[in-house]
Amino acid sequence: MALEKFGPHLKTILEAKHIEAIYELWGVDYTVEIELPKDGETPETVRPGYCGAYMSHFEDGTLSFPLPCFLLEVLVELKMAFTQMAPNFFRYFLAS
Repeated sequence: MALEKFGPHLKTILEAKHIEAIYELWGVDYTVEIELPKDGETPETVRPGYCGAYMSHFEDGTLSFPLPCFLLEVLVELKMAFTQMAPNFFRYFLAS
């Protein structure tokens, strides 16, 4: 396991049915690749090229794709990981 600054993290409770809900209920395009975390992966150890998100980002925050590049640039500037973003931050960000 990689050295984690903010762990230990709880094991994921997501299942394949949750991924299907993201596509169907929240309208995420099937071209967006969504995978369950592998054993031992946490919000701090996301695979290169991937981004971690919580179900609440979709349920409460209406997260949609493609992500605005400016959002990712702001998170870098704030030194925030994507998973540190509160669900309502995305709505607020888009409305501002």
